[in-house]
Amino acid sequence: MYAAPVVARGVVYAANNSVTYSLSVLDASSGTVLWTAPTGGYADSSPAVSGGLVYLGSGDGKLYAFPAAGCGQSTCSPVWTATTGSEVQSSPSVADGMVFVGSADHNVYAFDALTGALEWTVATGDPITIQSAAVANGVVFIGSNDHVLRAIDALTGQVLWTYTTGDLIGGSSVVANGWVFAGSFDKNFYAFHLPG
Repeated sequence: MYAAPVVARGVVYAANNSVTYSLSVLDASSGTVLWTAPTGGYADSSPAVSGGLVYLGSGDGKLYAFPAAGCGQSTCSPVWTATTGSEVQSSPSVADGMVFVGSADHNVYAFDALTGALEWTVATGDPITIQSAAVANGVVFIGSNDHVLRAIDALTGQVLWTYTTGDLIGGSSVVANGWVFAGSFDKNFYAFHLPG
């Protein structure tokens, strides 16, 4: 297991790469496996749970959406899958009926959270691997291996602004109290004050 598990309503959702590639779902108090769901590749990202679905990126280039409550069986199939051009190592983020995720194919994707329909893509200069999106006030913030932090309009996919750091941006951006924070492998921590 490379990614952190997620806990929601007493249930643990975790990527499982130990034997077969899958999502494992466990009772948080007992550790009992409630159900599993296979994916077509390894999962380096953390799941996201929202609106009755659990989302997980996979090394087969797909984003999977499974029913968060399970399907009444020990193994569940996805509600939908959406395909990108390469591995999805980025953790998905869900807001305003959309799910946002980066791919190693150098693109940020926005999908309809209920159907998986593609809403928009934004190209970056390098793969998005360890970086995950933060969403606040209708804006998606995500870094890339091209050293750039991008602020993207969540509805339209328009790039609102960019900032170039001295090395690739590591991990997820975080938004709190009117600021967006990002760390970089250039050994600096960046904070940007958001308008409004």
